[in-house]
Amino acid sequence: MLCRSPEGGKCLRILKRFQESISSFEIFHGQRHFDKCRRVLVLDSSFNPPHMGHYTLVERAVRHYGGTDMQVVLLLSINNADKEIKPASLDKRMDMMCIMADLLSKNSLPVSVGITKYAKFFEKSAAICKGLGHSPKITYLVGFDTIVRVFDSKYYAPLSVADALRDFMSDTEFFCLTRDGETAVQQQLQYPRDIAEGTYEPNIPKSWNSKIVVEKGDESFSHISSSSLRKTLYDPEKDVSASVPLEIYHYIKNQFRHNIFEH
Repeated sequence: MLCRSPEGGKCLRILKRFQESISSFEIFHGQRHFDKCRRVLVLDSSFNPPHMGHYTLVERAVRHYGGTDMQVVLLLSINNADKEIKPASLDKRMDMMCIMADLLSKNSLPVSVGITKYAKFFEKSAAICKGLGHSPKITYLVGFDTIVRVFDSKYYAPLSVADALRDFMSDTEFFCLTRDGETAVQQQLQYPRDIAEGTYEPNIPKSWNSKIVVEKGDESFSHISSSSLRKTLYDPEKDVSASVPLEIYHYIKNQFRHNIFEH
């Protein structure tokens, strides 16, 4: 399979049609139907740009869960107010996601690419299940910083996290890789065990520990983030070729040459 962006303008046409439709979720690249799939691994990100941290996260999750009854979906929310549009417009991100999906499909399960109009995890899950026509186990692939935000009580007041996410967590799991940051790696790895010991009750029930997997991230890529890459993409003195798959690196450089990426 060739790893290349879709034909010129294809993702832009898909995006415009989706924005004007009543649909809330759509698979537009890769396998569209997976009726027998029991688990869907969803990498939900800004993909601005996709990078080796994303690639590694998918590979590690596939290795952890194993089996042939799984499907991977790279998912982009087109209405995420917390994610800036620049430098890559949504259709260019969709292009790069297709390249990433084709690269991953060479070494793991088939990988599909989807878009959604929802920003919240529980809304995305409902849209995915409706779009697929059945309710597989959904496992979100995230960095540790994301799982901390998901369970942050400030987003759910006056409800507790346990009450607000009870239904959502009944059919949802999270697979996390540790990230370089303010929280030490050992503390990140300890997080599910702390939940099991009741450290976060009543906000986070003990039983949720079985739904959260935290593994040590690859030291070569655990420091990479889309935001940090965006700060160096315009600097000719910075070489980011090791931080993104080669095919995506070439795509980005080609877009710069044609002034399609905005600053």
